[in-house]
Amino acid sequence: PDVSPYYAASLILKRSEPRDFCPDEIEAIQQYDADNNSELLLTLEKYLYYVDDPVSAAKSLNIHRNTLLYRINKIKELTGLDLSNGDERFKVQLYLKLAQYHKNTN
Repeated sequence: PDVSPYYAASLILKRSEPRDFCPDEIEAIQQYDADNNSELLLTLEKYLYYVDDPVSAAKSLNIHRNTLLYRINKIKELTGLDLSNGDERFKVQLYLKLAQYHKNTN
């Protein structure tokens, strides 16, 4: 069987909704983005996707590396999210993958 994140997402979403997995930190970021017309959630998604490579993450967003790091620090300040903690990174990435899969299939 296909073991991609999207296959796992399809199995999980047969019984749940993405919002069931949404961490409080993500809700805070979404609210901040809505209130400030910012892209912190997208920045976080790219930062997590390009593990240990902020230059590539910044390039994918068409921003300077310092801007990326400023935004990541803003996320940490806003949420208390510890991005050096594997469990915290996983819960955020799980939600982001589930939400992306759900969006692409609906």
